[in-house]
Amino acid sequence: MTNGTLVVPLDVNLLARLSEHHFHLDLILETLLLEAHLPPLHVIHHFSLLCGKLVYMTTTRTFVVPDLQAPYTDMAFFKRMLRVIRAYKPDRVVQIGDLIDLPEVSHWNKHQHGEYAGTLQASLDLTTDMLVEIRRAAPDADIHVKEGNHDLRFEKYVNQYAPALSGLRSSSLPEQLGMDGLGVSYERKPFLIAPDVLVLHGHERAYSSIPGKYELERIRQHGMSVITGHTHTPILVRTAQAVGFDQTHYFGMNVGHAMDVKQVGYIGDGYMNWCQGFGLLETDNGVSYPTLVTAPNGHFRWRGHTY
Repeated sequence: MTNGTLVVPLDVNLLARLSEHHFHLDLILETLLLEAHLPPLHVIHHFSLLCGKLVYMTTTRTFVVPDLQAPYTDMAFFKRMLRVIRAYKPDRVVQIGDLIDLPEVSHWNKHQHGEYAGTLQASLDLTTDMLVEIRRAAPDADIHVKEGNHDLRFEKYVNQYAPALSGLRSSSLPEQLGMDGLGVSYERKPFLIAPDVLVLHGHERAYSSIPGKYELERIRQHGMSVITGHTHTPILVRTAQAVGFDQTHYFGMNVGHAMDVKQVGYIGDGYMNWCQGFGLLETDNGVSYPTLVTAPNGHFRWRGHTY
């Protein structure tokens, strides 16, 4: 199963013979799916026969976790998100990037107190614990972490200041965090989570301080909808292209952040236009429907309840 699409090889001649004997197509497909240990037919919304294969789409749910930047994560907000993940039962969880902050190996801290603070292992352990909690909340989901600019700090530091260690498995962030053991995929490049939706962190190109401008530019560049993070400013923007009355609609969704801003030491005057949030994406019959949930002061409304 890839992006909600299942491809099942079929014996076309057998299918034709069954059809001649007036077997109902739904019954044929139901039997094939059960034998292949695939979802029952009632969850299927679209199927077609193509080149001897049955290709059909299922409805999929994706929960998008924002920038966490451990150890600066707002753990109360994080636990509220976990409650939603458990209730939402997503097929896929995507962490949008900047999973960990890594101030200890930041170039801003080179030869400063932070480089010698001895807190790196504690930050890595906390981040691993958070991945474990996400896995527990979504035991059957595919989990992806998009690489962000903060996540890159670990390997950049090793490559620049200890290149002899760069060949060690433990010199990579996914290894340090035990992602393989948790069934978590570490995505270094932008990737598709639906036929029409691309995930980027937001650091890949220069971004704008105008909310939504970056997303609209990426839509124009890639020709599809995008989900981003990085700027910590949640927003959902829409645009469309049309020839005559034939329209193609796109969205850009920035899912905000999940940080405890009181721990952020690099905001000198305390002003920021950041907001906590997360995203939901439902893809049905190849079309994706986004929902942005914002959390001013750490609380939000979802399905009629305040968290």
